[in-house]
Amino acid sequence: DEATPPLPELVALVADELGVAAPRLRVPVAALRILPERLTGAEKETLSFLSTDTYPTGSALAFARRNGLEYPPVRTALRRWARHLADTAPGTANRGAGEQL
Repeated sequence: DEATPPLPELVALVADELGVAAPRLRVPVAALRILPERLTGAEKETLSFLSTDTYPTGSALAFARRNGLEYPPVRTALRRWARHLADTAPGTANRGAGEQL
């Protein structure tokens, strides 16, 4: 969705939904790639998904319009998905619905 926020904004949105503080410091991916894994705790392979690439969404949007579908508001969808993941994560069976983490 072209309305998807940049990663730092997305992380802040999800953190807000879950009632936790968002990370305030940012480390460039290039720095993470050259630092030793034992220092960063991040395996090199896991960094490959971090990208500034954008992808064309025109064909998906056209398909949706042709079929009478609408994209949900992206921020609302992201908040709901984060809440769903938090509420259904292993070890959350005793947590009340909607309870802050």
